[in-house]
Amino acid sequence: MEMPIELTVTGLGVILVIIGFILLFMALIYFTRGEGDYGGVVLIGPIPIVFGSWKFLRRYWWILSIIGVILLIIFLVPLLYSLNSFTTPSVVK
Repeated sequence: MEMPIELTVTGLGVILVIIGFILLFMALIYFTRGEGDYGGVVLIGPIPIVFGSWKFLRRYWWILSIIGVILLIIFLVPLLYSLNSFTTPSVVK
């Protein structure tokens, strides 16, 4: 049975993202070698995952990630309304 091209392209995209995360963390471990400060944010949907070596740095990453999620919502809600993705209930008399 032949797979649709959409599933093949989607699967390839997921695999590339996973490989990218693995390479990112390997580079992080290799180049810091336990020295220096590091940190980052991974957004999975609207949920931020913050990691870092310094509590002070993590606090700022949390603040920036929350601001990013708020901006994402601010820009996506009007876009979804303009695409008629949200339906409004109609009143039936």
